[in-house]
Amino acid sequence: MTESHYRKFCILIFIAIIPIQIAFAQSGTSLGLGQAYTALSRGSEAIFWNPANLAFHKDNSFGTSMSLYGIRMEIGNNSFNQALYEDYFTGENNVLTPEDIDRLLDCLPDDGLCVDALTDISLLTIAVKNFGISFSMKANVNTAIPKQMFEIPLKGLSQQTYIFNPRGDAEAIGYINLAYGQTIFKNRTLYIFNRPILDFSEIAVGASMSVLLGFGAFQTERAEIATIINDAGLAASGSYYGRGTMIENGKLAGTGAGLNLAFSAKTYDFYTISLVLRNVYHNMKWNNGTKEYVGVLDTGVPKFIFGDDQLSELESDEIFQNEEYDIPHFSTRAPFDFRIAVSRQIKRFVYATETGTNRGKYMFALGGGMNWSVFHLYTSYSYLSDHFFNAAIGLGGKYFFIDFGIGSRGGFTANTYKGLILASSLKFGL
Repeated sequence: MTESHYRKFCILIFIAIIPIQIAFAQSGTSLGLGQAYTALSRGSEAIFWNPANLAFHKDNSFGTSMSLYGIRMEIGNNSFNQALYEDYFTGENNVLTPEDIDRLLDCLPDDGLCVDALTDISLLTIAVKNFGISFSMKANVNTAIPKQMFEIPLKGLSQQTYIFNPRGDAEAIGYINLAYGQTIFKNRTLYIFNRPILDFSEIAVGASMSVLLGFGAFQTERAEIATIINDAGLAASGSYYGRGTMIENGKLAGTGAGLNLAFSAKTYDFYTISLVLRNVYHNMKWNNGTKEYVGVLDTGVPKFIFGDDQLSELESDEIFQNEEYDIPHFSTRAPFDFRIAVSRQIKRFVYATETGTNRGKYMFALGGGMNWSVFHLYTSYSYLSDHFFNAAIGLGGKYFFIDFGIGSRGGFTANTYKGLILASSLKFGL
């Protein structure tokens, strides 16, 4: 990895996990409901969650709503929690027994330790009746460290062939979103085999289109290192190939476009049923300052760790070759996602359930809440490659509302979680 390549990747990581003082399209309420918010979202939040719900602006008794800021920050991993760290890596003269090592390694899945960070932010979102516009940014970093890289220091080297496939990806994109929702039917009945099933008071469709502004991206296309250990010694070889770019001198690194489609229907007994198709089209073309990075590792004939011909005598320039080349462009695409959601809001109580995919992975959420005077409380369980437990509190009413939410990945207590999520938003109704 060249110095330029390393510097760009670090800056992208900084972009993705630091901007806690900015804001997003998420909210404390949506986090508190475990993202079971597709059917419940109204007004300015519907721009992101379900543009069809913009047609239901009369539910809020005002035609204009505004979100001054919103933020969601998430960081976590797929393997370790705080309890394991306190059990094995705190205290003096801690010695890991074979049983301890087996337990630590059992926590790691076969694809290794995966660490991810996600930030969704928005600075201003406005919905006027059926129309909406928003300005937002999404940034994410995903890395994977092979399991064998932990087995070697914990169990030691043995005579075999080790294959490592590390991975690192990062992306930061700004969005200008335009959304519209329209009622297409009122007072309709759903029939199945000529039998009435559901009476709908209103049925709406919607769409949101996005102009994508590329701040930076990095992709690991291929990375493999083979280490062979036998009686002759140790030999390592491998190659690396990646692509990347980032904003420089105020010039965007790329541009693109996106499209989401949505459907919502309300019943007379206060249910909302929704279907949203996300990233029907989502293509980023990175075409400014794009480079490819090529690295080759080759230690040559087998060498011993100690004694004659030892590894410590090798110069890095002798075994590493790193090059970077200008390329015209490369493209990235967000995975197609869908959400099916049902919610009900009646008097002081609200509850919702939702299933589908998120970033190409299966998700499920079940949440509920209640309001008492100016206080709103929410809690939920959700699943997305792991178990999440979430809660939120909101303060205010129709015309002013601020909320805060917190979620944990993989565990409910401070010692058992594998990741943390924070979210907040500030909204007005006019």
